[in-house]
Amino acid sequence: MSQVRSVAVIGAGMIGLATAWHLREHGVEVTVLDKKGVAAGASWGNAGWLTPAITTPLPEPAVLRYGIRAVISPSSPVYVPIAADAALARFMTGFLRHSTGRRWRRAMSSLLPINDMA
Repeated sequence: MSQVRSVAVIGAGMIGLATAWHLREHGVEVTVLDKKGVAAGASWGNAGWLTPAITTPLPEPAVLRYGIRAVISPSSPVYVPIAADAALARFMTGFLRHSTGRRWRRAMSSLLPINDMA
């Protein structure tokens, strides 16, 4: 089997750049591709953190109590400016419809295999 000499890494975020660096350190020629630029996607907000052990599904009943206040408060990290936006209204309606205890438990059980690997 021949050794890989050249690869393309898609994504210039924390994970993509760390992968590219590691490959470069092992003698592989690397080209990094990203449609926006370095750390312009998910890395901008979470720096590549993948932490399933401390992640819970967002649509859960407690979010309804806290969430409505947070969404309309300009100082909140989840503030959404009130505007006539049909797509936002559909999203919020679906989010509220899924914020039930039964759905939350189902989503949490889906994370168990991931947490077992963490």
